[in-house]
Amino acid sequence: MLEIQKAAKHAAQLTRQLLTFSRKQTVEFTVVDLNNTVSSTQKLIESVSGENVHIKTDLSPDLKFVRADGQQIERVIINMALNARDAMPGGGEFILRTENVHLAVKDAQSTMHAHAGYFACLSISDTGTGMSEETTKHIFEPFFSTKAPGKGTGLGLAAVYGIVKQHEGWINVTSELNQGTTFKIYLPIHSAEIPAPENPDKIEISDPVHGKGEKILIVEDDPSIRSLSEIALQHAGYTIKMAKSAEEAEQLFDADKGDFDLLFSDIILPDKNGTDLAETLLTNKPNLRIVLCSGYSDNQIPQAGINKKNFFFLKKPFSIVNLLKVIHQALISNK
Repeated sequence: MLEIQKAAKHAAQLTRQLLTFSRKQTVEFTVVDLNNTVSSTQKLIESVSGENVHIKTDLSPDLKFVRADGQQIERVIINMALNARDAMPGGGEFILRTENVHLAVKDAQSTMHAHAGYFACLSISDTGTGMSEETTKHIFEPFFSTKAPGKGTGLGLAAVYGIVKQHEGWINVTSELNQGTTFKIYLPIHSAEIPAPENPDKIEISDPVHGKGEKILIVEDDPSIRSLSEIALQHAGYTIKMAKSAEEAEQLFDADKGDFDLLFSDIILPDKNGTDLAETLLTNKPNLRIVLCSGYSDNQIPQAGINKKNFFFLKKPFSIVNLLKVIHQALISNK
């Protein structure tokens, strides 16, 4: 009976993830320099990958700007870094390259999913275990995973594919067993002549605010968002504990006797609403600060109700800077 319950719970979680994956994310297009995006996430990639993975970058100095959602591209890079880390258990190299590419009609016709035009190409390579030709054919399919049962949902690369598709680009993959894997992401360049940003320096995770060891409970079932949030907040000086569900969060809260300063939770969790979780924890610690997040649209999430409860709200996808700002604002607020 216990195994049946576990299987049913896992199936329900996968169903929720599929619904989230199939839902159109809100994309906010701006003019983006991919080189800056790679640079700003490099420190996070190093933390995700571990000491035995060497990060290399080869960024074209004259790379053209693209019209993109920078936060979504950040998510793509982090997802790919997590996959590369898992493919290199003994260590190796993770390489990010950028270059300008022009495809003529003839060239585009010979490349799957491609179309003619001018593109900025982000190439992401690892020296890991690689994949067979048959496996490579299926890696962008939802729920297809090369990991052991229970180790992955098979939605990471499917989400990457969906993001690139929304940007009117495409992604190619080449891989060989024991020789590593290379993903090439092509994004249309921005047509207008636009000056370089005033401050192209990479974003430091310690800016604009820094924590003083405050203890934060993160509740999020998406592993890439969970890892990104943990790394960013740890680098900013906070103490972090993480849970994948409301039930696990309540267990951690009870085990630590409510010794948390802030709850940072997705609103839609596999087993409970994040707002209800917050109300439950507040009964034991009334001064607990609450930050809720969601990628659903405003008409699907009653944000007005959240504001009435003095909870803070962060819309997905969020940048690292916005995450740090909202967490800081919540911690210094008076209820």
